[in-house]
Amino acid sequence: MSVKKGCENCPRKKPDLLPENVDVMELWKYMTSQWRVSGFGFAGLDYNALYRTAEVMQIQMTEDILVKIQRLEAYTLERNNGS
Repeated sequence: MSVKKGCENCPRKKPDLLPENVDVMELWKYMTSQWRVSGFGFAGLDYNALYRTAEVMQIQMTEDILVKIQRLEAYTLERNNGS
């Protein structure tokens, strides 16, 4: 993760990403435009697109990665839909 020089102690510095989360975050970044939407707001991620995106990015979709993506999805749904 790149940080601007001299910003190691900035109050808004993002935390360093653990190595086991790199694939999850790369996949998550590509999935930000792959949401299913209903008349009530976001309904959830398009899982067909998730698996295809992982395949194209050569990320092996494991249970661990799926659980982490689902946690990010749940957080985002709660934040955007106010559930």
